[in-house]
Amino acid sequence: MIEWADEQFGKVDVLVNNAGIASPNMLYDGETADRISMMLKVNLLAPIEAMRLFVKYIQNGADNGRTGVVVNMASMGGLMPNRGGEVYGAAKAALIHITRASASLSPMVRVSAIAPYYVNTPMVMNNPKLKNNKTVYPSLMLSVDQVCDATIRCICDSGAGGKIFALIGTWNYAPMWLYGFAALQIKILAVWSLITLSIYRLLGMVKE
Repeated sequence: MIEWADEQFGKVDVLVNNAGIASPNMLYDGETADRISMMLKVNLLAPIEAMRLFVKYIQNGADNGRTGVVVNMASMGGLMPNRGGEVYGAAKAALIHITRASASLSPMVRVSAIAPYYVNTPMVMNNPKLKNNKTVYPSLMLSVDQVCDATIRCICDSGAGGKIFALIGTWNYAPMWLYGFAALQIKILAVWSLITLSIYRLLGMVKE
């Protein structure tokens, strides 16, 4: 894929992992192992492999000043668990994780992700699971143009590396800070654990 694009256009600067599929079936009622496998392949494994090949391509041309941008199309379902979207959400959550973990690639390769609410597309509008879903608010639904605009902003934003941007209603480019809070909470827990262990050792309550 990368080689073909390079031959056709001379070089590749941007990778947008936009392919995605959902299932009309409920995980615990009618879902199949084959469909689960296909969702994970398309929504997670394919973007990871595309990223791997793209980063390798950029690295091979780094001596010539080559840089690149990756935009992963995640989902708000990867941020907020939703009954009926367990597998889809799990794949998108993993895609968000690898985006965050790839922050260190900047500035050579700037990886970011978009996490939209429901978008007015056939995949959403024709999914029977969403017909009577109480988490779907039509007034907050996004247009394809909004998602395209956010994608372009990610491509142009030099500070977007490793960041996740939520889209819902009129919010078209809202950086998610929850990961910063999660990291802070983990550090607090780690420090508290070290202090507690030190106290236990002083009191002779910990066996070496």
